[in-house]
Amino acid sequence: MTVGRLKIPISGGIYLRIFPLPFIYWGLKRMNRSRPFLIYHHPWESYEKTPRLKLPFYNRIISYYGASSALKKLEFLLEHFKFTRVDHILGLE
Repeated sequence: MTVGRLKIPISGGIYLRIFPLPFIYWGLKRMNRSRPFLIYHHPWESYEKTPRLKLPFYNRIISYYGASSALKKLEFLLEHFKFTRVDHILGLE
């Protein structure tokens, strides 16, 4: 998502986990006015029982922060946007 000259990644990984849902929704809705967007999500990012490795503090934050809310955010986005396969968007069907 671009705001002025600032490019903010919002649609996957840690960005989906750390940003509040209203901000993500606003950004994706704004982006979707002119082009499609892609959300990427790794299953371990929303599974609360993912084994936690003993990592340095920074790496723990990057790897695990927001995992408890990621699935609810993803479910909300799936309910409020129309999704299709990437090959359809690229015309590779």
